[in-house]
Amino acid sequence: MKPAPTTEKTIGFLSDIRLSNNPITLQDGTILYNHIASTNVADKFWGRKYDVNQHDICDYLRFWRDKSGWTTSKVDKHFGYAYTAEHWFRKDNNSGSIPKPEDWRELKKILGFDNTYDKQVTTLVKKEIKFEQSLCITNWERPSDTITATSPEIHINKMRRLSVRECAMLQTFPMDFIFTGSLSRMYTQVGNAVPVQLAELVAKGIKKELESTI
Repeated sequence: MKPAPTTEKTIGFLSDIRLSNNPITLQDGTILYNHIASTNVADKFWGRKYDVNQHDICDYLRFWRDKSGWTTSKVDKHFGYAYTAEHWFRKDNNSGSIPKPEDWRELKKILGFDNTYDKQVTTLVKKEIKFEQSLCITNWERPSDTITATSPEIHINKMRRLSVRECAMLQTFPMDFIFTGSLSRMYTQVGNAVPVQLAELVAKGIKKELESTI
């Protein structure tokens, strides 16, 4: 089996190509999609100033959702998300989440809830990043680290994080596979996926075993 190519060999040619929300046509005629990236490479981030218990928020939002007559699927459709709103109304296995301040304000408009948790949910302050992984610079001279569903590693140029397309290439997605949604949603789609070529090899192995038993 051939050794995995280095990160530089896989995505290095994109280093000097400017990020763009629009498709980019390369010199060889290849159309480059989703070459967009987060430029947040600082050692601080915006976080909630006050401690908030997600279970309390969940119970609160459920009450107002039921009182307003909205359903979770209707809320999700209103925001244009795919299953994100579902996590605002659940707390099993700690799988729930608290809405971002802008989503909280929109929820307040449609569900009509009071000001009980406004301050705790929407007041943000700059905090030190506690997890070193969020400040990792990609390994340029060896195969890529695992592509995660959260913020990808910082590009070797230290000016931005890996773009969605770069992450997708490291996950062996074909170049013409197009991701949609917000930047964070696209990163999540790529990071949550099984590397395409790995999935193909596993599927072929399963097929071979099944055929040998017939």
